[in-house]
Amino acid sequence: MSTSELFRLTEGNIKSLRLLSPIEVDSIISNCSKLIAFQRHHALIEYVIYNYNSLNDFFVKKAMEYTSIELNDLGYPFDNLLLESNALIFNFLTSARTFIDHMQANIHKSDDEKGTKISFFKEITAHEFDSKFSYKFMGKLRNYVQHCGMPPINYNISKNYEEINILSTTLNAMFNWDALLKEYDSWGSHVIPQLKAQTPEFSVFIVMNELHLFIDQGLYNIYKAR
Repeated sequence: MSTSELFRLTEGNIKSLRLLSPIEVDSIISNCSKLIAFQRHHALIEYVIYNYNSLNDFFVKKAMEYTSIELNDLGYPFDNLLLESNALIFNFLTSARTFIDHMQANIHKSDDEKGTKISFFKEITAHEFDSKFSYKFMGKLRNYVQHCGMPPINYNISKNYEEINILSTTLNAMFNWDALLKEYDSWGSHVIPQLKAQTPEFSVFIVMNELHLFIDQGLYNIYKAR
């Protein structure tokens, strides 16, 4: 006779529903293991989303801090701007690359003999590599960080009164492609021409937003369909 029992927890109150059969217990244990394994893999995409949101929230917070300072105020709220922003950028780059590499490895393990899944994965990532500057650039930027440290980023913060009592604050974070090329010589033949084709300073936010969008919508849809 089974000694396992099914309970319901509602607002801190526990109610016994019924006893479970041995078959039901085995099924629950088996499926719990699958759910735990899924969550362990799924956590990697959650890290990407968390780091991306943390990066955005940080810059929004800094812009709001700057907005609250009067024009004649000598206070400066950005003492740790470089340290904090670099840490968040590094976390996003690392989690994004880890997720992509982990996903490729796991698709390869679970693939059929024809390699249908991994072929589709490579097709999707190859298309992103060929069509989007952000994908190839951010991949190489992670290598840059490993060899040269954090990339030089120029920050520009400004605020303007659009109308009476309406203050507009702008915070820009910009890569400088000339500095990137001078400090690192392994960008590769695919990245260098497109890097030089950017404006002398180009937005950190745009390339990171584009990479996040691809991971969150493109790659993650493949992951859910596995």
